[in-house]
Amino acid sequence: MEHALGKTTTEGELATWVAVLHHDPSEELERLEPAERLRRAMIEHLPHTDDPALWMLASTWPEEQILPAPTRGVSPRVRDAHTLARLSSGDTTARNDLTRLVADHLDGSDTLAIRRIDALIPGLIEAQIDRSIELLIRHCGDLSPWRQHLTWHALLQRIEDPQFASAHGKSLIEAILSPAALPILRWTNSRMASLWSALHRHVPSGQWMEALDGRIRNALGEDLAQASGRIPLILGTLAFLSNRSEALPKEWLSYVSELIPSQHAEIAIGVLAAQMQHLKEVPEEIWLQACKGFATGLASSDTTIGFRVRNSVTRFSEFRFLSPAIRRTLFETLIEVLATGSNNHRSTAAQLLSKNLGRPATPQLRTRDQSYWTTQAKYWKEKLASLEDDQLYPEIDADRWVRLTLADFRIDPEGKTDPLRIQRVVLQVGRRLVSIEDNGEDESIQIEATAGNTHRLSGSILLVAGRPVLARLRPRWRRWVHRVSSARLGSESAQSRSLVTYQTLVLMEVLDADEALDQPGWETEPSWQGIEQTLLTQMSSPQQTIRNTVIDIVTTLQLESAREPLIALWENSQSEAVARALLALGDLRGRDLLFKGIQVLEKRATREAQKSMEQLLLLGDLETVHLVLGWLETPASLRNRILENQLPVALRAIESWVASHANEDNFPRERLLSVLVQRCDTRNLRNYSIPLLRRLTGEDMGWWNTFSITDSSERIEAQEEIAARWRGWWKRRSERSADPVKMNPPRDR
Repeated sequence: MEHALGKTTTEGELATWVAVLHHDPSEELERLEPAERLRRAMIEHLPHTDDPALWMLASTWPEEQILPAPTRGVSPRVRDAHTLARLSSGDTTARNDLTRLVADHLDGSDTLAIRRIDALIPGLIEAQIDRSIELLIRHCGDLSPWRQHLTWHALLQRIEDPQFASAHGKSLIEAILSPAALPILRWTNSRMASLWSALHRHVPSGQWMEALDGRIRNALGEDLAQASGRIPLILGTLAFLSNRSEALPKEWLSYVSELIPSQHAEIAIGVLAAQMQHLKEVPEEIWLQACKGFATGLASSDTTIGFRVRNSVTRFSEFRFLSPAIRRTLFETLIEVLATGSNNHRSTAAQLLSKNLGRPATPQLRTRDQSYWTTQAKYWKEKLASLEDDQLYPEIDADRWVRLTLADFRIDPEGKTDPLRIQRVVLQVGRRLVSIEDNGEDESIQIEATAGNTHRLSGSILLVAGRPVLARLRPRWRRWVHRVSSARLGSESAQSRSLVTYQTLVLMEVLDADEALDQPGWETEPSWQGIEQTLLTQMSSPQQTIRNTVIDIVTTLQLESAREPLIALWENSQSEAVARALLALGDLRGRDLLFKGIQVLEKRATREAQKSMEQLLLLGDLETVHLVLGWLETPASLRNRILENQLPVALRAIESWVASHANEDNFPRERLLSVLVQRCDTRNLRNYSIPLLRRLTGEDMGWWNTFSITDSSERIEAQEEIAARWRGWWKRRSERSADPVKMNPPRDR
């Protein structure tokens, strides 16, 4: 590629890498560093190149000035790129040239072609050239996808400035929502979503209302391009404004309700709920329109729409602020679904009717044909007609109240814990507390009483008064697996998986009715210090279940303040749970106990031993690493099922450790490579061993390409072929290592 620089154009990253991989540098150049080779090639080709991108690349070299003047007769795009490159290199005259260029175009004295404007806008905004925002506003719909990405990134750097946001925020929103730009912009772009959220934070709500006026119908149009990315962002804006007590016009609410029979049903219901929660003003006809939307959505053959609408109906049935007429209409809709809907929708309708109106007296049948559903629909229709308005709402025990403390955390692969948000709320058992996020997602909370002194949070998490729980609660904060590809060849281009965990710490206290009525709803004073002190106090609880639960939470959150209490517990009674907590804080006094405990995995699988093994591997304990490698080296004829089931967990932990410790001198690289190649023979471990081989060696045998094969048997056959390629690679590598004369010859291909 260095020889072709300035002569060859590649469209897209893939073509660029193909050019790089087919490049064969001379021996003289091969001795130099890649950056130096590329710099020399640019100096050679710059004077007579017609590629604007090469000028921009040259401007990134800080060591010396390598920007010659372009030759006569070059295209205007090359001259523009040369001027931007001069600006990046610190040439003060380039700013004046660009300012004059923009002014002449905007004034009409010397107009620029669209391709030139597209290439100029990101650099002009980043350099804060005069009238660059005006140029963007006029040509927002002319940006190519890549220039959009660069432009949003440049705007993100400037929107944090209050003066910039005040002067240009509203104009930017209007330009983005203009008819010329709306169907053209890539609304699924991550930078676009980030910019939109930043505009929420920095543009006043009143200016948002003015900017959306007259544009909201097109912005919510499903028939325009990029609807899947655009509509959630626009609905999120309406939820954001509703949470700031901005009254949305009835016409806007009508457009929102039209989206209920679509894949955006959940966010649309969230917008209406937020409007009702903060302003208590949503016209009855909007709710009736929503009920009709439910009927349409539940009749759809699209499985995605059906799933979203079913979730929305479930949430809608729990809104106690709905009038009796609306609730009656909703139940009539569900009865109609029972009679004519598909089986999965019928089951949901039957559950909601039973939950809100009481279980039917008729016996449940295992075989449910059409006559069964017809009978059920007739029964519910008669029962609904016999109920008074006040009987349409489920009964709630008014004397049962609880206080919930919710602390959200982000836990990265290195174990670093960041508190994100702390909330405290007093709510009635059985009554849903409606809460809508600024992006329209539902964050409502409901506590339901179960057997004994236990309660269930949001239908899934079991709570006991006084016992903390750490769980994945938030609907949009789940365990994400990120595979990040770098912009370099070699092993760096296959980054290890990054497991980011979002957890919520929940504390529940039972209150009496008098105490609860004094402070219902959200409290604004919770602090992390108080929650942390509660955990430290409960570490010495006489109840073993509470004590063990708190120790596990302290281990996950890695609370440094818990070190001294943990040491006191260890000196009093040594246990694996306390040893793991100390190990997470860097204290090795329980390491020998944990290592002894994991050896039982050869014969018996226990959760305690699994957690100890994972903790030691994540720490990089070499004795544990060699023990696990020995298990992995077991020949196929001697493997036992109990131990094999533990190995995927071990490989995941090894991969996480390798990501940050692969360059250590004591890292058993060769043995690990041998084990990983050997373990390509089983499907159970192949999905872990081959990506880790790619990470360690930089070699790519085509593993990721197999996942595009839809037929499962063909995909497995292709993956077995990839495994055979890795075994062949290891055999050739071992042969070269055994013959030092032929090892890694300079031109051996």
